[in-house]
Amino acid sequence: MRLPLNSKAIMIMTLICFVWGLQQVAIKAAEKEVSLTLQIAMRSGLAALVIYVYAKIKGEKFSMEKMTLFAGVCAGVLFALEFFFLSEGLRYSSASHMAVLLYTAPLYSAVGLHIFSAEEKLTARQWFGVMIAFFGLVVSMINTVAHAGFDSINYGDLCGLLAGLAWGCTTVVIRTTPLSVCSAKQTLLYQLSGAFIILMTISLFNDGYHFKPGTVAYGSLIFQTLIVSVISYLVWFSLLRNYQVASLSMLTFMTPFFGILSGIIILHEKVQANFIAGTVLLIIGLLFITVKTHQQHSKNKSVE
Repeated sequence: MRLPLNSKAIMIMTLICFVWGLQQVAIKAAEKEVSLTLQIAMRSGLAALVIYVYAKIKGEKFSMEKMTLFAGVCAGVLFALEFFFLSEGLRYSSASHMAVLLYTAPLYSAVGLHIFSAEEKLTARQWFGVMIAFFGLVVSMINTVAHAGFDSINYGDLCGLLAGLAWGCTTVVIRTTPLSVCSAKQTLLYQLSGAFIILMTISLFNDGYHFKPGTVAYGSLIFQTLIVSVISYLVWFSLLRNYQVASLSMLTFMTPFFGILSGIIILHEKVQANFIAGTVLLIIGLLFITVKTHQQHSKNKSVE
């Protein structure tokens, strides 16, 4: 039985959300030294190696059934697409934008699970939340960053939305396939390995490829590999096993705000008021979806 949130879980989730919000800023900050796609490929490969060695030391065995392997490949491809679109988005838009648009993923996963899972149908209240979130996206996408051109911002923001869509689809795959009963390490290993293979291939044939690492790039890669891709993900999966999922999901909505603040403070990005308003509407809409899910889980448990 999963536990309700306590002060320890809230503190850990706050730190995780801060790390996730800082992720886009770290990638963007190192862009001049290492191309964006190559950064993500390298960090994914290194993190996959660390997790594999860690799993072997712990004596953990992975399922190699065909359906599990197929689902793992799908999750790996979707994870690679998520970060490919994220890297493209960071080329043309701000880290603040990517921190918000990437976290449209719960919107897509909710709709996807409504279609593919009989146990996770959206209620009328949740569909209302979907409409609010969509309206928030429209508001936030209207010429939002003062220092960038309208055309490039729209392309970058579109990539951010596609990254969120890929993440949402990954969630649907994990929840509706044999991966749902696999260990967190195996699922994460599929995702990181897929990202490494696909993104490394793309980066090597990309005109923007460059690798001249300095202090910023090394620091960013260490942060992305160990803190983001290994520690934060494993801690997140551990929390999911011990605490109520819906409550944890609500706390992840702190991430976009940490992302915006990090972009403003570290990269000196300028964000217009309509982007902030759109972000607030988006999060309110997602809360309508998640809070209702939480209420349903509580009701189901009381019936049981």
